[in-house]
Amino acid sequence: MLQLLNWAYGPAGQTDPYYLLLRDFILLMPWWYPLFWAAIIVGYLALRFFKRWRVAHVSRRGSRRVRARTERILDKQVAVLAAERLRQHPANDLDFADQPNTA
Repeated sequence: MLQLLNWAYGPAGQTDPYYLLLRDFILLMPWWYPLFWAAIIVGYLALRFFKRWRVAHVSRRGSRRVRARTERILDKQVAVLAAERLRQHPANDLDFADQPNTA
């Protein structure tokens, strides 16, 4: 990296303050520093991905639970209606709403 810096600034680089700043940064920066920032960024993105995946997973499970409960309730209602239709009514059971008014 220092060779690249020396090539870019040439022999007059020793007097340039930007050259000195970049040279100090290159010399003082540990080799793991870029990897450290990459790990922080990847970790942050992984946590965001995991959070979104978990919310989607919990929502999917909840919607399955609601759908199953709804189907179970509807099945019970259908069974109750079928049982009422099959239940025998006495012969004198009149539905007065369907009879004409004789009064």
